[in-house]
Amino acid sequence: MSLVHFVDNPLRALGGCSDFPSPPPPLLLALIPLDLIFFVGFPMTPYMNKCMSEARRQWELLQKYAQHGDQRAFAQVVSEHVDMVYSACLRQVGDRHLAEEVTQAVFVILARKAGTLGDHIVLGAWLHKTARYAALNAIKIERRRRIHERKAAEMAMELRNNGSWRGGPAWIGLEPVLDEGIAKLPESDRAAIMLRFFEKRSVADVGSALGVSEDAAGMRISRALDKLRSFFTRRGVAVSSALIASLMLRNGVQAAPIALHSAIAAEAAAVGSASIGLNIGVMVKGALRMMFWEKARVAAAVLITVMSAGGGGTYLFHYLLTHNTPPPPPNHAYVNPEESSV
Repeated sequence: MSLVHFVDNPLRALGGCSDFPSPPPPLLLALIPLDLIFFVGFPMTPYMNKCMSEARRQWELLQKYAQHGDQRAFAQVVSEHVDMVYSACLRQVGDRHLAEEVTQAVFVILARKAGTLGDHIVLGAWLHKTARYAALNAIKIERRRRIHERKAAEMAMELRNNGSWRGGPAWIGLEPVLDEGIAKLPESDRAAIMLRFFEKRSVADVGSALGVSEDAAGMRISRALDKLRSFFTRRGVAVSSALIASLMLRNGVQAAPIALHSAIAAEAAAVGSASIGLNIGVMVKGALRMMFWEKARVAAAVLITVMSAGGGGTYLFHYLLTHNTPPPPPNHAYVNPEESSV
């Protein structure tokens, strides 16, 4: 049964668990994937069906590549997202050549995981998060080589000399910490920011992609901007939420080099073989390792929370058993007044 259809009992989607009461126990809900909890139990209206069409289309393109090796389908996905990924990588690594390599690594990871992604994922948000991991790994490699600072300084000087830093001092201060701030947002807020300011969709389209109303999408975007403003303030960059939105819309995405498209296609075609470039292979391996440990950290936090809650419940139960015993009966026996008078 598809998750986008109405299910009268949420547990029925788990495969024959319709005997459980509805709603299911909280602990069981914790074991159900978030996309299942989000979509099961709600009738799908034509509006909601439309809002899922874009995510579904991109997912189908990835499945064509994953299942049938359709290079055209993967190239279409690349063409729709490469500018955003390249821009995010460039902001973080500060070097055009290194940004191209990190961008290639991101799409190699996408090629490897294409068959495992869910059909309701916001691909732009997933790619940005992956770009964050890949860029951090690339920076770590460059630091070991002791050349990253020099290249970043040269890149900054070149951009200033060419007048390509649009937005003035505010953007100059915001650019180095922008992607770190976005990466620290919760998943839903990050998806809203990526859709609105990097894919330049309307608020209504953002709501459609996230499965919420236009008003709810606007509130989510506003909340995410406020969180970014607070983060930038702590980093010494004093900008308003409105200015952050304006700078991201104007400067968030710039065109990637034309040759990068063909380079990504060549790397994606080489997935599974030994022909991937050495630097790209190192970046892919490092980024995948960071993604794995991030998931392990979240899983460990959830497990510790559940175990702590279970331990607290056991203690409370024991406390109630040992402290709520009824008082003992009185030692004197009941005496009938009439018998005592006799």
